[in-house]
Amino acid sequence: MLNKYNYLYNGEESILNIINPVVKLFGLFVYFILILLKFNYLLFMINIGIVFVLILISNVSFKKYLYIIWKLKYFLILLYLCLYCKNLELIEINMIVFKIMFLILYFNVILFTTSKEDLGKGISIIINMVNLIGIPFKGIMMFIINIYSFIEYFFDTYNDYLLKMEKEGINYLDSNILNKLVFFIKNFKNIWQISKLKLEKRKKELKYRLFDKNRNVKYKYRRRLCLFDYFYVLIYISLIFYYIVQVR
Repeated sequence: MLNKYNYLYNGEESILNIINPVVKLFGLFVYFILILLKFNYLLFMINIGIVFVLILISNVSFKKYLYIIWKLKYFLILLYLCLYCKNLELIEINMIVFKIMFLILYFNVILFTTSKEDLGKGISIIINMVNLIGIPFKGIMMFIINIYSFIEYFFDTYNDYLLKMEKEGINYLDSNILNKLVFFIKNFKNIWQISKLKLEKRKKELKYRLFDKNRNVKYKYRRRLCLFDYFYVLIYISLIFYYIVQVR
């Protein structure tokens, strides 16, 4: 189900869901580097093609990706006008705008197919690789993610209470602020406890999903790299090799 707050992570299963988040972030990093380097038509088309393929196998409706671009239409139009004012050729402007559009789409492919917990772990692993002073970034990231998740659960539970009271004939949704505040104070303890239970349940489900090899699902996230991970990395290493040999 799409996250109703940020329309990001999609729980639908796809091949991309089992790819290690570190590998996906590596691909995004290589894509970003390649669009900054010397332009090459073949590399440009391959990069665009890869993003299209990722979108197709992400098992997410193409309309959701179009909606993201639509939300950024004013930014893209402003960017287009700024580049035009720089007296760049039309084809150069189009290439730059397309590169940025597909970078945004690539980033959202990762968000759609990676839960915030897995993404946080992936980022913390990458940071720890270059962490020379021993700061526990992984623990810090998980702490931030847990706070974010608890806030989501808290407001979800609060809204559930409001809807429950509405079914009983008491409409707090359209009442004044004072009545809502009184209702919130009276039910704060219960909402807090239920939110804690939801967070603990989420932690157990996350642990179960990561470590139980017998779980009956088509695609499972694995801590170890799988065949898809190696294939994913091989594609981008090949692109780097091609740039060094043929373009640079």
